[in-house]
Amino acid sequence: MITATAMDIQKIFTEKGIETDINQIETNLNKLINLGVPVEDAKKSVIKKIASEKNVELSAPSSNNVSIGEIYSIPPKKWVNVRIAVTNLGADGEKYKQRGVIGDETGTINFISSNNVPFTLEVGKSYLLENVITGTFYNQPQISLNKSSKATILNEIIETKAFTKSIEGAIVSVSSGSGLIKRCPTCKKVLSKGACSEHGKIDGTYDLRIKATLDDGENTYTILLQKELTETLTGIDLNRAIAMAADALDQKVVMEEIEKMIIGRYYRVEVTPVSELMIVKGIDSLTGQMINPLKV
Repeated sequence: MITATAMDIQKIFTEKGIETDINQIETNLNKLINLGVPVEDAKKSVIKKIASEKNVELSAPSSNNVSIGEIYSIPPKKWVNVRIAVTNLGADGEKYKQRGVIGDETGTINFISSNNVPFTLEVGKSYLLENVITGTFYNQPQISLNKSSKATILNEIIETKAFTKSIEGAIVSVSSGSGLIKRCPTCKKVLSKGACSEHGKIDGTYDLRIKATLDDGENTYTILLQKELTETLTGIDLNRAIAMAADALDQKVVMEEIEKMIIGRYYRVEVTPVSELMIVKGIDSLTGQMINPLKV
């Protein structure tokens, strides 16, 4: 028996002038459905298989025009169009072509571009991006560019505004690389064992930061406090931190002191998502609330 689903699949290709075997379509559908694959997912899989065999480029699903701010309330796997400016590009990776941060006047968001995307984006330029897909990365919204995506350079300048959100939760751990650190004076990257990943062995400059995990009861977030907020939260300024490390002959003493102050305590933080990090813009202690870190 030929189902309506199989006929729908055949119609997609018939309209493109491509012949298909309706019985083979039905057989492939049944195999997937018998394995427990939902009908709609089985349908998509069979369509993709035929398109690959016939070397057919199917058009992407229709996309809605949205702002970056609206994406934060859109479910994953939705096709959208956005008018954006590129504010930051991260390091390239083997599994993707580009990643970075884009935005408009309603906020910023992370993006990732797969290796089969036929274009690259440039920092400072504005684009109309079409047929991009919403998703999440480290519990935060992001958009993905794929081979069906299109980029058109805009003559106008898109103004960007960082998206911020408020999270309440407990700090359950402090990551290594927190407390007193040294940075490369040229590129500002954190030194590892006295060396910069770009400039090699170098005499760095001291800085303070806290990189910690915040748990709101449902999700965990990696939050980053820069020098000013670290000093405000802990009462340890840079000069005191340097003196503590000199007295103990060990920089780790600063991180250990910070851990005693903040682990197990509840905070409200205002953050801006950047890649997998939440950059803290403001932090308030929720007085009187504390958990036992040994139970976390």
